[in-house]
Amino acid sequence: MKTGKLLALDDLMAKSGVNKTASCPRSSNAFSYNGKVYGIRRTSTPRGSSNNKDLFKAAGVAEPTNDWTWTDPADRREELTSAASSG
Repeated sequence: MKTGKLLALDDLMAKSGVNKTASCPRSSNAFSYNGKVYGIRRTSTPRGSSNNKDLFKAAGVAEPTNDWTWTDPADRREELTSAASSG
């Protein structure tokens, strides 16, 4: 951006009716420089998670592995919250 090697998207966005703050207003400045837009956030959905290993251990639930799907934590929620509230 500083060297002028990236194309500012403002004119293209105006022509196509894209509003940079409509979908992700809190992050709209993350892709801007000197008042010009150089990128548009694709999504604001988290793509990761973190786990409390101590909670898994206390509940006797195996820690997540690469084989886990997004539903596995929800499937084990009751076991994990029971251990957290009794601990």
